[in-house]
Amino acid sequence: WIVGNVHSDRGEGSRAVQAMENSIRMGERVGFAGAEVGVRNALAMTLGHYGLLDRALETAQKSVTIVEQRFATWKPWGYAVLARIFVRLGKIDQAEAIMKDVSEGLNETPLNQVMPLIALHVGMAQAEIALTRQSTVPPLVDALAEYLGRAQARGFVPELLLAKSRFLVMQNKLDDATAKLME
Repeated sequence: WIVGNVHSDRGEGSRAVQAMENSIRMGERVGFAGAEVGVRNALAMTLGHYGLLDRALETAQKSVTIVEQRFATWKPWGYAVLARIFVRLGKIDQAEAIMKDVSEGLNETPLNQVMPLIALHVGMAQAEIALTRQSTVPPLVDALAEYLGRAQARGFVPELLLAKSRFLVMQNKLDDATAKLME
């Protein structure tokens, strides 16, 4: 899984996909949730990043099926990734509907009790939907960035800062956007 992410970060899309698919196959053999859901979610996002949106959608839908059947506590993660793929497909209404349900379920859970990767994808899905609607940055983005820093999961903060800087650019606050990117 990490190897796949490294390949993706280096722009080696086919190697990233291959590594993640191998990890999923090995995880399925032993029933390892981290591979069946976590790596599958990473694969969906990687496929989406490289423009393979049909495969990304199929992969995200498979993850949702698995979390519905066996890993209920990871439902927000699977659904948030699915929503992010819908955003990339231009299906904003579907993404919003999914995130409305996910957000309502998480509203009762303190952010510090949510697994960082789940919180990240939920926050990013909300931010990406808001970006398409050209509205304001969801308050969760700032809270999530702070939480991820405290949880020592700072590796995920750049994605949040990029989303926030996009909003600032849309608001013609270029100096603020540049400062946010420099963080």
